[in-house]
Amino acid sequence: MVVRIKVPLEGGFMLSKNALQEFKIVWKEEFGEDLPDNLALEEGVNLLTLLDQIYRPVKKEWMDEKDKSDFPDLPAP
Repeated sequence: MVVRIKVPLEGGFMLSKNALQEFKIVWKEEFGEDLPDNLALEEGVNLLTLLDQIYRPVKKEWMDEKDKSDFPDLPAP
């Protein structure tokens, strides 16, 4: 069962037709259900809005301060 959470549309995001189709494919693979275009658009925009609110890139200075042994798989800058 998929729980849908309504996220306010503050970011003004839209999905291209191609991005919408890709999102529907991923949704089907993950949740086993087909989404109609209108619901896929809503869910895709919700995801983009959520990511916009929580994602912050890691600053290079932060990585330089960390001991390389903390990140053994990362290539040297």
